[in-house]
Amino acid sequence: METFLLNLLKTSLLGSLAILAMLVLKPLWRERYRAKTRCWLWLALAVFLLLPVDFSVKNAPVQAEPPKDYTLFVGTDKTAIQSTDNLFGDMAEKSGQSPAQVRDTIIQRPVTNPEQKTTRYIPVTTILFYGYLAGAAAFLLYQGVSYALFRRTVRRWKRDVARADYASLLSDTARDLGVSAPEMIVCEAISTPAVTGLLRPRLLLPHERYDVQELRYILRHELCHLKRRDMLLKLVLLAANAMHWFNPVVYLMLRQADEDIELACDSAATDGLELPERAA
Repeated sequence: METFLLNLLKTSLLGSLAILAMLVLKPLWRERYRAKTRCWLWLALAVFLLLPVDFSVKNAPVQAEPPKDYTLFVGTDKTAIQSTDNLFGDMAEKSGQSPAQVRDTIIQRPVTNPEQKTTRYIPVTTILFYGYLAGAAAFLLYQGVSYALFRRTVRRWKRDVARADYASLLSDTARDLGVSAPEMIVCEAISTPAVTGLLRPRLLLPHERYDVQELRYILRHELCHLKRRDMLLKLVLLAANAMHWFNPVVYLMLRQADEDIELACDSAATDGLELPERAA
């Protein structure tokens, strides 16, 4: 537990420094690198954050010892929890030992009846570890519930696309991009077009009032998400966020990565359009 927490904190710290450096230098590297390249950088950072391994160098000139583990004294009876020094103070005065020595002596004595031992010591690292797991579980639960509510909303308000030209344009656009055409439905509960689903993707439209030029660009943009496997990229980013739920810098990374994903799809969507359509 202690090793995992220390490696997790090291990874989170190094990742935070890299993320902050990229955000501070955003005006520079944004001009030099395209959004597609930046997405690969965010993916590399996310994978790094998912691997909390020990990066310390063996036989380094400076060795940092891990902090000593502290324990919490817990009484199993209904009396109030007292500090160790006060609890063993009287016994220490009589024996001439320190309160800590008296405590260790008592703990090491064999207990014939487990019910008579009303105290136990919980390592702080154990409390931190289970607290970390509880936070990660709460994060995943929130994300899962949010996605389930979104799916329920889509099921409630979805309907088939009535316009035949929409289906024809989707088929042509998917063939041009070299991807399989997903199911296209209308859901008036959403405000913008979107692609949802990792294994069985669906293309959602908020309405059917788009003209042909608008729809062609929308379809190219959304299908580029499928071609680039952005759903999988977002899943990796979400996993990194779940592992580092306590780090606010990781949330900034996800926000910037999501922006770059959309910019990369915008660029890919306009690559195959004519110049007048790009200007529009």
